[in-house]
Amino acid sequence: MSSTSDVEALLKQLESIQYDTLSNDVQRRQVTRAARELANKVEPPNDKINRMTWIELSDMVASKMALDMGLYTKLNANGGKPKTAEQLANACNVPVDTTTRIARHLGTTQLIKEIDANTYEATPTSKALEKPEVFAGLDYIFNVMMPGYINFPMYMAKNKYNLPSDPTNAVWQYSTNSKGSTHFEWLNDPSHKEQLTTFTNLMSGYTMDRPAWFEFYPIEERLLKDFTGDVLLVDVGGGAAHDMRKFHAQFPNAKGKLICQDQEQVISTVSPEPPVYAEVNDFFKAQPIKGAKAYYMHSVLHDWPDAQCKTILDNLASAMTKGYSKVLANESVVGNHKPHPQSTALDLTMMSFLAAKERTTSDFEELLAGSGLKLTGVYTMPGAVEGIVEAELA
Repeated sequence: MSSTSDVEALLKQLESIQYDTLSNDVQRRQVTRAARELANKVEPPNDKINRMTWIELSDMVASKMALDMGLYTKLNANGGKPKTAEQLANACNVPVDTTTRIARHLGTTQLIKEIDANTYEATPTSKALEKPEVFAGLDYIFNVMMPGYINFPMYMAKNKYNLPSDPTNAVWQYSTNSKGSTHFEWLNDPSHKEQLTTFTNLMSGYTMDRPAWFEFYPIEERLLKDFTGDVLLVDVGGGAAHDMRKFHAQFPNAKGKLICQDQEQVISTVSPEPPVYAEVNDFFKAQPIKGAKAYYMHSVLHDWPDAQCKTILDNLASAMTKGYSKVLANESVVGNHKPHPQSTALDLTMMSFLAAKERTTSDFEELLAGSGLKLTGVYTMPGAVEGIVEAELA
């Protein structure tokens, strides 16, 4: 493609693609990834560097200020109808010049839509950012995570680029003078209650609009067909039991208890609604429920280095019934070729904050084997970042 007319035809075709012209989020994610790969292939090197160092950083900063000043809320009001920068400034009680400059940048990135000079309307993204589960991500990055990102290169250079392996002495601890406690221990300190609330919302937002695990894992064939016991699923480190409630809503006639386990301060907020139950348990200690059909974990293993994961898996293996029980790990599975950028970005985040990592299929196979388990399948769907890693006793 070299002629001007060919390029103009391509640009017109690309401009015709809009959020609403795609029928579902799977298509949107596929098109988005293809568009980003295209941009990475054709963008001039200096433009790419400028985008990385100026534009994308400013996206995050401008969006955080917009959240704090209430710009998204005011823009989304009245059905998201168009509003001028001056109207937004008055509604937010913020100087017009400030609002104009922030909105102008947000408009260039489609976080809000510019429809005329200094006139904007809401977008699906601006509407999503009103939800606590969504804007918690920006809050947590700025209020908690930023020191770890800023000091990441310095820490790695100081340690001769050896990977951090101690979750009480990773980049985040180095950056915040909190050596000696894991990030989760820091979060659970009573003095960090506000940060814990933000983190809880962040985790809820992380799963929002993503395919539920039972949409791509064959529940009937792999779980329900030969279920004979009392407990169908144990959600290990299951937080506020969101996954178990979703499962029950999708499979209301499934037999067996659905038990969510977590720390006391989390479980105290969960109201049992049979067949969903909640119990206090530390996954670094013995698993009290023996012979469940499946021990399910959502984004647990990626929070810990291999040594701690082995303890978690050893405890599950000791509770399992050979030939019947399964481990189901709902995790980001890093592809060996052209991995999803969300997986690789999250991998660096886990390295920085928890001395942990995202894993490839072979990583999981090796990790499971160390606890007497064998990998029996990896289930996912097109465009999805996460998958179900299934294992049984070897």
